[in-house]
Amino acid sequence: MEFNRLVVNGCGYVVSYVNGNGHIELANKLNIKNSHSLAMNNSSNSRIIRTTLKDSFTKDKTLYVIGLTFLGRNELPIAKKTHMQEGTWISFQNKKSFKNVETILTDLELQTLLDLKLKIEKESINQRLEDLVYKLLALIDSVKSRGHNIIIFNENDDLIKSFIDNVDIINNIHQLHFIDKLKWKMIEFQYQHGSKISLIDINDNTLPDSMKHPEPGIHAELNNFLLEKIQQIYAK
Repeated sequence: MEFNRLVVNGCGYVVSYVNGNGHIELANKLNIKNSHSLAMNNSSNSRIIRTTLKDSFTKDKTLYVIGLTFLGRNELPIAKKTHMQEGTWISFQNKKSFKNVETILTDLELQTLLDLKLKIEKESINQRLEDLVYKLLALIDSVKSRGHNIIIFNENDDLIKSFIDNVDIINNIHQLHFIDKLKWKMIEFQYQHGSKISLIDINDNTLPDSMKHPEPGIHAELNNFLLEKIQQIYAK
């Protein structure tokens, strides 16, 4: 199958990749003329899935390269003002997510929301991961029904990697569109292959080096890896 465009989507990790023109170089390797990014900093998986679906209603045959973000990121339409292409939707994980965004909630309501989120998450990892996998399966079927194709991987989430074997459906389906059953992690791979840490994370002591944003432009090994996986899809 020949594609007219390559589209990448994900959170800030994919944004770093795009800032270094990684998606353009990958498109060139695949002889795809046009490349585009839907990636956005702090994205939830809900936003990634929704914006990929919205984009897929195009006549241009598209190859989607999708990175999944942290399972703990949620999304609600609570911004006071519309922003970018996402209206009032805000992806959030903790209080830090709201640092530069005004919401329709009071401080007390926002803190209550975050407290409830944390309490619910502790008891629902398996269910939330199963829900995500079924949504991804629906995404795959949907984009392919319009003549596109797609490959999906885990950007940097240990929860996905640790709990994915508990999701029965992913153990009983063809895994062509999921890289290593979502256990392979893009950022860990880049770190293992010598990528430098981005200046935005260099002084961050809250994350191990293997989870920090890589310096944009260092993606040769990553693109070679993605190329091999994508060519497996081409062959089908």
